Amino acid sequence: MKAPSLLAEARAARFSGVLPPDLLNSHPVAVIGTGAIGAMIARLLVSMGVNRITLVDGDTVALENLGTQGWFHGDLGQPKVQALSHDLRNRNPEVKVVCLPEMMTADRLKLIPATAAVFLCVDNMEARRLIVTSLWARKRKPQFLVDTRMGLETGVTIPITDQERYDHYLSEWFPQHKAYAAPCTAQATYYTAAKAGSRAVECYAHWLRGSALPVKVHDGMLEAECQFSLHGDR
Repeated sequence: MKAPSLLAEARAARFSGVLPPDLLNSHPVAVIGTGAIGAMIARLLVSMGVNRITLVDGDTVALENLGTQGWFHGDLGQPKVQALSHDLRNRNPEVKVVCLPEMMTADRLKLIPATAAVFLCVDNMEARRLIVTSLWARKRKPQFLVDTRMGLETGVTIPITDQERYDHYLSEWFPQHKAYAAPCTAQATYYTAAKAGSRAVECYAHWLRGSALPVKVHDGMLEAECQFSLHGDR
């Protein structure tokens, strides 16, 4: 692995004791869905020094996204992945960004690097199941996959890192018609996206260090309910 640059070392100076740059960049990252949570995750990771990231989303930046997803006014009308790519390169000029301005389908998952840590940030239950099961069907399964969700003031984070967690995830899946019946733009707050994105990145940092992960984290506005793994493994 290439040694971290002086810029990368300086960027990580205040957290390298718990997450050194070489560990942070031991896997490329893929963010599927670059709305409120996905964009936040990408900004956090790249600001910390992640230097390889793939962005997947077929949407464009709309007016209703400005207050909930952190876009600039000049981003309006642009593909989200392109606007986010520009943002990320301003934060970290060393980052290599691959943009896929399309909705993810099973046959397009081959564009996601086999070794990538995958952050799943889509707002449809069928799409979540399709992506998770398709990734898990690969000969080389993802080592780290996390499903993130949010409402107006609530967030859910579900890390999937082994077969037991995968089976548990499928056992709790429910179809879209049983989900909250409103578009993501109708029920969202930027502070909830910040919290949900931070929780997903926190899970990734703990996984990189080999620490135990929760089975699921449910964050409310004024309370947090955490269900922790019974095992000390990843």
